[in-house]
Amino acid sequence: MVEKTKKTKTVKKKAAKKTNLKRARNKKGHYIKDNPDTPDINEAYEKPNNQILQELAKKDKELLQSIESKRNFSLPGILLALVLIGLMFLAAN
Repeated sequence: MVEKTKKTKTVKKKAAKKTNLKRARNKKGHYIKDNPDTPDINEAYEKPNNQILQELAKKDKELLQSIESKRNFSLPGILLALVLIGLMFLAAN
């Protein structure tokens, strides 16, 4: 009779990458657990400050580009408005 031996799988724990990730904490100092409803966001860890600043800079650039693309006034129109305002003041005196 031939015995079948079970091969045991060795489970290797993933080595934690050396990053600047820190565990997120609440106001009392307790660890915050990850929310399973949001699989793409890990709430259990905080982002390092430099990643937060990079994301803010990216959003600021996008905001500035959208404002510049919507800007439709021209220099002659602004000058005309200033001249008309000046004439109103002169006429009032």
